[in-house]
Amino acid sequence: MNSFTRILGTLVVLLLLTVTLHAQPPNLLLPPDAAPIDGGLSVLAAAGATLVYKKLKSNKKSH
Repeated sequence: MNSFTRILGTLVVLLLLTVTLHAQPPNLLLPPDAAPIDGGLSVLAAAGATLVYKKLKSNKKSH
């Protein structure tokens, strides 16, 4: 249950950070530099890191 709580907490923090970053008002005087990285990409990266961690942890226990 502890790992579930940690994963859920991480996802909540990532989602709140992306909302904060997108809530910034745009600077209309300068042209945009580049496209922002979407919040969905952050969630996918976090999920992938979690799967890798679980896989490495299970491999360590089996050996």
